[in-house]
Amino acid sequence: MAQTVTRVATSQAGYLRPAGRFVAEFLGMCAVMCVGGQLLSFAFFEGLRSVGYGNLAKQAPELSILAIAIALSVPMTAYMALRGHGWRHNLEMSAGTFAVAILVIGASLLSILSLSTIGRWQILFGLVCGPACVVMFLVMVRGLDMYTGRTGHQTHA
Repeated sequence: MAQTVTRVATSQAGYLRPAGRFVAEFLGMCAVMCVGGQLLSFAFFEGLRSVGYGNLAKQAPELSILAIAIALSVPMTAYMALRGHGWRHNLEMSAGTFAVAILVIGASLLSILSLSTIGRWQILFGLVCGPACVVMFLVMVRGLDMYTGRTGHQTHA
């Protein structure tokens, strides 16, 4: 009986630990990306406003979205580098963020989404950050073994 309980507990731990690691990796990267990106976006847009550029989000929403994609990518890239992820994974995550930005810009150019009526960088930020986390999740699922800890970060670098 004790061997059966031990075997079941070991089996459950074999699934729960990797799943927990994956969730922790995802939440950590998403939080760093969104919080860091929001701080960098705030500094960028408020800095421009203070030197007389007014409301860049209203005047040039597409450029603002690209600035937001950069602001999201910088802290995430730094965090991933500190955690030992290789450059390929950094590029995949950043590419996902820029893909979301390009899709939002494309939706605007095709008149599916009207960015000029939004006028606030915070709303533009929300249009990119949430979907970028979804894309990040999908990229992580593709590299499941690495993000669950079954293989090391450097093996995939």
